Amino acid sequence: MIVNILICITAFLGLLAASARANRTPTVAQLLGEFRAVDWTSRAKMAKPDPADEAWRVRVRTEHALIRLGDRAVPHLIAALGDSDRHVRGLAAFCLGAIGNSAAVSPLRERLRRDSDPTVRVYAAEALGRLGDPKAADTLTAALEDKNRNVVFAAKTARERLLNGPPCGSTVRDAARAAEDFQRLATPTVGDAAPEIDLTSSDGERVRLSSFKGRQPVVVLFQLADW
Repeated sequence: MIVNILICITAFLGLLAASARANRTPTVAQLLGEFRAVDWTSRAKMAKPDPADEAWRVRVRTEHALIRLGDRAVPHLIAALGDSDRHVRGLAAFCLGAIGNSAAVSPLRERLRRDSDPTVRVYAAEALGRLGDPKAADTLTAALEDKNRNVVFAAKTARERLLNGPPCGSTVRDAARAAEDFQRLATPTVGDAAPEIDLTSSDGERVRLSSFKGRQPVVVLFQLADW
Protein backbone atom coordinates (compact mmCIF):
# COMPACT_ATOMS: atom_id res chain seq x y z
CA MET A 1 0.00 0.00 0.00
CA ILE A 2 2.74 2.45 1.04
CA VAL A 3 4.78 1.50 -2.03
CA ASN A 4 1.80 2.22 -4.31
CA ILE A 5 1.24 5.61 -2.67
CA LEU A 6 4.92 6.51 -3.11
CA ILE A 7 4.78 5.47 -6.76
CA CYS A 8 1.71 7.66 -7.31
CA ILE A 9 3.34 10.64 -5.55
CA THR A 10 6.53 10.21 -7.59
CA ALA A 11 4.56 10.04 -10.83
CA PHE A 12 2.52 13.11 -9.86
CA LEU A 13 5.66 15.11 -9.03
CA GLY A 14 7.15 14.04 -12.35
CA LEU A 15 4.10 15.33 -14.20
CA LEU A 16 4.30 18.64 -12.33
CA ALA A 17 7.98 19.01 -13.23
CA ALA A 18 7.30 18.21 -16.88
CA SER A 19 4.46 20.75 -16.95
CA ALA A 20 6.69 23.40 -15.38
CA ARG A 21 9.38 22.76 -17.97
CA ALA A 22 6.84 23.02 -20.79
CA ASN A 23 5.41 26.29 -19.47
CA ARG A 24 8.72 27.89 -18.52
CA THR A 25 9.23 31.25 -20.15
CA PRO A 26 12.29 31.12 -22.42
CA THR A 27 15.15 33.45 -21.52
CA VAL A 28 16.15 36.38 -23.71
CA ALA A 29 19.37 34.52 -24.61
CA GLN A 30 17.34 31.51 -25.76
CA LEU A 31 14.97 33.67 -27.80
CA LEU A 32 17.82 35.54 -29.49
CA GLY A 33 19.68 32.28 -30.08
CA GLU A 34 16.69 30.74 -31.86
CA PHE A 35 16.28 33.91 -33.93
CA ARG A 36 19.99 34.05 -34.80
CA ALA A 37 19.93 30.46 -36.04
CA VAL A 38 17.65 31.40 -38.96
CA ASP A 39 19.25 32.37 -42.27
CA TRP A 40 17.53 35.76 -42.52
CA THR A 41 19.84 37.04 -45.24
CA SER A 42 18.41 34.55 -47.76
CA ARG A 43 14.92 35.79 -46.86
CA ALA A 44 15.72 39.51 -47.16
CA LYS A 45 13.87 40.04 -50.43
CA MET A 46 10.89 42.00 -51.62
CA ALA A 47 8.26 39.30 -51.20
CA LYS A 48 5.46 38.68 -48.74
CA PRO A 49 6.58 35.96 -46.32
CA ASP A 50 4.72 32.68 -46.38
CA PRO A 51 2.86 32.41 -43.03
CA ALA A 52 3.51 28.65 -43.12
CA ASP A 53 7.27 29.26 -43.20
CA GLU A 54 8.77 28.27 -39.85
CA ALA A 55 11.20 31.19 -40.03
CA TRP A 56 8.28 33.62 -40.14
CA ARG A 57 6.79 31.91 -37.09
CA VAL A 58 10.14 32.20 -35.28
CA ARG A 59 10.17 35.92 -36.01
CA VAL A 60 6.62 36.52 -34.73
CA ARG A 61 7.12 34.23 -31.73
CA THR A 62 10.40 35.93 -30.76
CA GLU A 63 9.04 39.48 -31.06
CA HIS A 64 5.92 38.53 -29.12
CA ALA A 65 7.88 36.87 -26.28
CA LEU A 66 10.43 39.68 -25.96
CA ILE A 67 7.80 42.41 -25.86
CA ARG A 68 5.82 40.48 -23.25
CA LEU A 69 8.98 40.20 -21.12
CA GLY A 70 9.03 43.99 -21.09
CA ASP A 71 11.57 45.75 -18.88
CA ARG A 72 13.21 42.43 -17.95
CA ALA A 73 14.38 42.09 -21.56
CA VAL A 74 15.64 45.67 -21.93
CA PRO A 75 19.27 45.24 -20.71
CA HIS A 76 19.71 42.18 -22.93
CA LEU A 77 18.18 43.93 -25.94
CA ILE A 78 20.37 46.99 -25.44
CA ALA A 79 23.38 44.66 -25.47
CA ALA A 80 21.99 43.00 -28.61
CA LEU A 81 22.10 46.37 -30.40
CA GLY A 82 25.85 45.74 -30.67
CA ASP A 83 25.47 42.19 -32.00
CA SER A 84 27.55 41.24 -35.04
CA ASP A 85 24.37 40.00 -36.77
CA ARG A 86 22.50 42.91 -38.34
CA HIS A 87 19.20 41.04 -38.14
CA VAL A 88 19.58 40.63 -34.38
CA ARG A 89 20.36 44.35 -34.07
CA GLY A 90 17.23 45.19 -36.03
CA LEU A 91 15.09 42.88 -33.92
CA ALA A 92 16.48 44.44 -30.73
CA ALA A 93 15.74 47.96 -31.96
CA PHE A 94 12.18 47.08 -32.93
CA CYS A 95 11.43 45.40 -29.59
CA LEU A 96 12.97 48.23 -27.57
CA GLY A 97 10.69 50.71 -29.33
CA ALA A 98 7.66 48.57 -28.54
CA ILE A 99 8.59 47.95 -24.89
CA GLY A 100 8.92 51.66 -24.23
CA ASN A 101 11.71 51.88 -21.66
CA SER A 102 13.54 55.23 -21.74
CA ALA A 103 16.87 53.51 -21.03
CA ALA A 104 16.88 52.51 -24.70
CA VAL A 105 16.89 56.08 -26.05
CA SER A 106 20.64 56.72 -25.90
CA PRO A 107 21.75 53.37 -27.43
CA LEU A 108 19.09 53.67 -30.14
CA ARG A 109 20.34 57.16 -31.01
CA GLU A 110 23.81 55.68 -31.36
CA ARG A 111 22.50 52.96 -33.70
CA LEU A 112 20.73 55.53 -35.85
CA ARG A 113 23.90 57.61 -36.09
CA ARG A 114 26.46 54.89 -36.70
CA ASP A 115 25.04 51.49 -37.65
CA SER A 116 26.41 50.24 -40.96
CA ASP A 117 23.13 48.59 -41.95
CA PRO A 118 20.29 50.82 -43.24
CA THR A 119 17.57 48.44 -42.06
CA VAL A 120 18.89 48.66 -38.50
CA ARG A 121 18.88 52.45 -38.82
CA VAL A 122 15.26 52.29 -39.99
CA TYR A 123 14.27 50.23 -36.95
CA ALA A 124 16.21 52.58 -34.64
CA ALA A 125 14.44 55.64 -36.09
CA GLU A 126 11.02 54.02 -35.75
CA ALA A 127 11.80 52.99 -32.18
CA LEU A 128 12.86 56.52 -31.21
CA GLY A 129 9.56 57.84 -32.57
CA ARG A 130 7.67 55.33 -30.45
CA LEU A 131 9.60 56.12 -27.26
CA GLY A 132 8.59 59.77 -27.44
CA ASP A 133 11.70 61.20 -25.78
CA PRO A 134 12.42 64.77 -27.01
CA LYS A 135 16.18 64.16 -26.63
CA ALA A 136 15.98 62.05 -29.79
CA ALA A 137 14.77 64.92 -31.98
CA ASP A 138 18.26 66.12 -32.94
CA THR A 139 19.34 62.60 -33.95
CA LEU A 140 16.22 62.14 -36.07
CA THR A 141 16.76 65.54 -37.69
CA ALA A 142 20.34 64.59 -38.58
CA ALA A 143 19.08 61.29 -40.04
CA LEU A 144 17.08 63.27 -42.63
CA GLU A 145 20.43 63.58 -44.43
CA ASP A 146 21.02 59.81 -44.46
CA LYS A 147 22.08 58.38 -47.82
CA ASN A 148 19.37 55.72 -47.64
CA ARG A 149 15.90 56.96 -48.55
CA ASN A 150 14.16 54.41 -46.35
CA VAL A 151 16.08 55.71 -43.33
CA VAL A 152 15.13 59.27 -44.30
CA PHE A 153 11.46 58.31 -44.56
CA ALA A 154 11.53 56.50 -41.18
CA ALA A 155 13.34 59.42 -39.53
CA LYS A 156 10.92 61.97 -40.97
CA THR A 157 7.88 60.00 -39.80
CA ALA A 158 9.39 59.38 -36.36
CA ARG A 159 10.40 63.03 -35.94
CA GLU A 160 6.88 64.18 -36.85
CA ARG A 161 5.45 61.75 -34.32
CA LEU A 162 7.96 62.85 -31.70
CA LEU A 163 7.25 66.56 -32.14
CA ASN A 164 3.49 66.41 -32.60
CA GLY A 165 2.57 63.13 -30.89
CA PRO A 166 1.25 60.90 -29.85
CA PRO A 167 3.95 58.23 -29.45
CA CYS A 168 2.37 54.94 -30.48
CA GLY A 169 4.71 52.29 -29.13
CA SER A 170 1.98 51.39 -26.65
CA THR A 171 -0.19 50.11 -29.51
CA VAL A 172 2.32 47.40 -30.41
CA ARG A 173 3.09 46.69 -26.76
CA ASP A 174 -0.55 46.35 -25.69
CA ALA A 175 -1.38 44.10 -28.64
CA ALA A 176 1.51 41.76 -27.80
CA ARG A 177 0.68 41.65 -24.11
CA ALA A 178 -3.01 41.04 -24.75
CA ALA A 179 -2.25 38.00 -26.92
CA GLU A 180 -0.97 35.38 -24.50
CA ASP A 181 -0.56 32.94 -27.39
CA PHE A 182 1.46 34.28 -30.30
CA GLN A 183 -0.72 32.13 -32.59
CA ARG A 184 -3.36 34.85 -32.24
CA LEU A 185 -0.98 37.09 -34.20
CA ALA A 186 -0.76 34.67 -37.11
CA THR A 187 -1.55 35.83 -40.64
CA PRO A 188 -5.21 35.20 -41.59
CA THR A 189 -5.81 32.70 -44.37
CA VAL A 190 -6.88 34.04 -47.76
CA GLY A 191 -10.66 33.72 -48.03
CA ASP A 192 -11.31 33.97 -44.30
CA ALA A 193 -13.12 36.93 -42.79
CA ALA A 194 -10.61 39.52 -41.62
CA PRO A 195 -10.15 39.66 -37.83
CA GLU A 196 -11.18 42.84 -36.06
CA ILE A 197 -8.53 45.53 -35.78
CA ASP A 198 -9.07 48.15 -33.08
CA LEU A 199 -5.97 50.32 -32.69
CA THR A 200 -4.85 53.92 -32.21
CA SER A 201 -3.53 55.59 -35.35
CA SER A 202 -0.43 57.77 -35.58
CA ASP A 203 -2.83 60.73 -35.39
CA GLY A 204 -4.19 59.54 -32.06
CA GLU A 205 -7.54 58.48 -33.52
CA ARG A 206 -9.18 55.14 -32.78
CA VAL A 207 -9.49 52.99 -35.90
CA ARG A 208 -11.73 49.92 -36.15
CA LEU A 209 -11.59 47.77 -39.26
CA SER A 210 -15.28 46.90 -38.92
CA SER A 211 -16.19 50.58 -39.35
CA PHE A 212 -15.17 50.29 -43.03
CA LYS A 213 -17.33 47.22 -43.71
CA GLY A 214 -19.62 47.78 -46.67
CA ARG A 215 -18.24 51.27 -47.27
CA GLN A 216 -14.95 51.01 -49.12
CA PRO A 217 -11.98 48.70 -49.71
CA VAL A 218 -9.17 48.73 -47.14
CA VAL A 219 -5.51 48.45 -48.11
CA VAL A 220 -3.01 47.32 -45.45
CA LEU A 221 0.52 48.49 -46.27
CA PHE A 222 3.62 47.06 -44.59
CA GLN A 223 6.56 49.43 -44.81
CA LEU A 224 9.56 48.26 -46.83
CA ALA A 225 11.79 45.79 -44.98
CA ASP A 226 9.48 45.75 -41.94
CA TRP A 227 8.58 42.09 -41.97
